Amino acid sequence: VVVLDHTGGLRAMVGGRDYGQSQFNRATQAMRQPGSSFKPYVYATALEDGVIKPDSIVVDRPTCVNIGRPWCPQNYGRSYAGAVPAIVALAKSINTIPIQLNEKIGKGNHKAGRARVHELLRKSGFANEVRDIPGMPLGVSEVTVVDMATGFNAFANGGKQTKPYVAREILGQDGNVIYRAETDLAK
Repeated sequence: VVVLDHTGGLRAMVGGRDYGQSQFNRATQAMRQPGSSFKPYVYATALEDGVIKPDSIVVDRPTCVNIGRPWCPQNYGRSYAGAVPAIVALAKSINTIPIQLNEKIGKGNHKAGRARVHELLRKSGFANEVRDIPGMPLGVSEVTVVDMATGFNAFANGGKQTKPYVAREILGQDGNVIYRAETDLAK
């Protein structure tokens, strides 16, 4: 678990059960699949690129990508909803829509679409590189919990990136500042 305030300040973090048994911090070091919690980055890129608008209608339908062979991701429940508002597709975590959006973002080129999503991840503050694989829009590429918290913080801040920090300020014995977190939002 990682909880950041709106400036990027660390409010809470749980990286393991017992530091004495394992110093491996699962919040900052473990790479794990974020699953559907990754889809908002695809939608945000589509919004940023003008591929969709908040009131756009998208069509949940069988969707395939050629990765040397057809790859056809399916929805949980193996059914399709047809035409739905994009906001509903995101809320219901429909799998085919991020794949379709990725293709539109890349103007027919899935790899180019994923490259644009990677740009948004960097602008959102992701410190680790997300693997560029066909299922990336569905959250199958591994990320850290702190990267996800940092990225979602950008959503909460109107698109402004924050850098995670533990201490806002550190003073020396003489009272002079030896460290101050650099953030435009820390007011």
